[in-house]
Amino acid sequence: GDSDLDATQPIGCVENKYIGAQSKGDRCEYDFECDSGKCNDPHHSAPSGVTQKRCCPGGESFNGTGCEDDDRYHLVFVPARYSSQSQFSNDATQAFNYFVPKSPFNKCSTPSNKIKKTELDVSQCNIQNCDISPGRNQCYTKMRQCANNQLGTGNWNKLVGIAKGDGPTITLPSGATGTLCGRAKNIPSDISVSYSACGTDTVSHEAGHTLGLYH
Repeated sequence: GDSDLDATQPIGCVENKYIGAQSKGDRCEYDFECDSGKCNDPHHSAPSGVTQKRCCPGGESFNGTGCEDDDRYHLVFVPARYSSQSQFSNDATQAFNYFVPKSPFNKCSTPSNKIKKTELDVSQCNIQNCDISPGRNQCYTKMRQCANNQLGTGNWNKLVGIAKGDGPTITLPSGATGTLCGRAKNIPSDISVSYSACGTDTVSHEAGHTLGLYH
């Protein structure tokens, strides 16, 4: 009968008291025990004596004292010409969600365990002028400075800059004029900048160039 079943097993009948009973950092054997996240193996940096699984959010595992990021690829979104944090966050989230399925990370079974997004604070960056026309590099420099100030020098893999509004007007080699929608500093490089008026796909396109992807 049901009374003979092991209530800690993820099959058969599980007593309610075992479901979601363990909090972040608590020991566990099965995912269903965790009130959030999953029951993960120890972090690669954990001491040798730490062998038991712990409840940690997706993309994190227990390092001996707490849950730590599993060294996911760190994509940092940097704002320019924004006054609203929520608007920037919305634009960055849309761009990230568009980018991941089209990037090499789509080959991962669970991409969210391999790449993460951070959005920088609009007021701390305070970048008002962002012209990335050929030969103009000041906006790239300001964005790197903002990322280093908020996250620590080099604590990121790629910077994805989004400048609110339209890009500058440039003259093409043919003599015609056009609006610059975005540009990666190089292919590959550590940073790209796109203008929000050009759409989410432009942000994703330029971020792909930073990974070394060509047309």
